[in-house]
Amino acid sequence: MLGHELRNPLAPIRNALDLMRINAGTDPTHEWARSVIDRQVTQLSRLVDDLLDVSRITSGKIVLQREPMELNAAVVRAVDASRFAHRGAQADAAGERVELNLCRWRPTSRGCLRW
Repeated sequence: MLGHELRNPLAPIRNALDLMRINAGTDPTHEWARSVIDRQVTQLSRLVDDLLDVSRITSGKIVLQREPMELNAAVVRAVDASRFAHRGAQADAAGERVELNLCRWRPTSRGCLRW
């Protein structure tokens, strides 16, 4: 019920934004305003999702299983996902690269251990 109540106001804002884009003019101020609204609605949607996840965890509907992990692999996956979400094929086409200087020790969830 909580998710429905929190997400309900965001849907019409997103729909109105899409209509504004369809009928877009050439005014740079309007484009700027649309991009601000889009970013903020996206951020609010993520916050609602995070709040719902926390609610599920605290109510026991989701149980977290803690286990060791390779941090270097997690960092690489996070950078790839972030890069794809933001620029994706455009970054590849432009020849953009991301260089990571990862831990040379054995990474764990508690820090780096010397190999």
